[in-house]
Amino acid sequence: MGSLCSRTKRLLFLGAGGVDLFFIISGFIMMYITFGKKVEVGDFLYKRVVRIYPIFYVYATIALLIFLISPESINRSASAPTKILPSYLLIPYTEFVNLVQVAWTLVYEVHFYLLFAISLLLINKYRYIFTGFVLSAFSISSLIQYKTFYLGYLSNPIILEFLFGMILYFLIYRREARDMWFLIGFASIALITLSINNSIPERLFIYGLPSFILMGLLLTLDNKGFFDKKETKLSNLFLRIGDSSYSLYLSHSFVLGVGVIVLNKINLINNNTVQLMIILLSIGALIWGWISYSFIEKPMISFFMRRGVAKWFLKRKSGEADLAN
Repeated sequence: MGSLCSRTKRLLFLGAGGVDLFFIISGFIMMYITFGKKVEVGDFLYKRVVRIYPIFYVYATIALLIFLISPESINRSASAPTKILPSYLLIPYTEFVNLVQVAWTLVYEVHFYLLFAISLLLINKYRYIFTGFVLSAFSISSLIQYKTFYLGYLSNPIILEFLFGMILYFLIYRREARDMWFLIGFASIALITLSINNSIPERLFIYGLPSFILMGLLLTLDNKGFFDKKETKLSNLFLRIGDSSYSLYLSHSFVLGVGVIVLNKINLINNNTVQLMIILLSIGALIWGWISYSFIEKPMISFFMRRGVAKWFLKRKSGEADLAN
């Protein structure tokens, strides 16, 4: 059993890098959909809310039902209590854990989107410089010994990965833009200041830097037309995995939990079947992630983008879901 636990922990260790990759992707995507464009703040925020909250509430509610029936089944390994209302609000927390434990990352995502929305009120010339400055300043503020709980939570240097994603956009598509040098300067100042004080989290090097390089490599190849070949079954598979990545992220812990119970019932959990167990659980998580996206997440996004609330909020006569945003 010790060997099984050891190998499972190594797998989870590698999988944890997905958080850093998502943060970098978020920074990149926000640049991609707004650079050089006039973007309405209400439109931007509404799309972010529709993208994040509906499917999150589905899994938070599933977790709540499980929690009410069997409290020990949710966040069993957590050292803090599970709180219900704060879980739904996605507010910063350290004294409790979210019903959906991986939702701690969404707290940072939501605040990054809020910061980006504020920047959209500025003219295009200053919006990204403002965002980069605030991200770097917040990360440096983690060095302040006495700070509020809210600042303490949001000043985690991991937020620099959003800035890395923004820089990546400029490196790939807008290398001539002066904004890029401001962002690189802000990131450098933050990293140097944190390193002098031995305050750079290891994950920025273990996960953040490799994620930045990997994404940069893939984007460079794409920009050179490397992926402009005829579609294949494999490319379509990766496309579906990418589309369903958010559902996969939210649901994988549920699928793994149920999967372990099932595999244990049929005696497939032992040191001799670790590889098989990992393969089966991974396939199960991917399949459910796609089902969740296709039949729950995507229809919900389309619903909220089509109906009257979207028409009122966005001041449109009709609205089709822009899933790419």
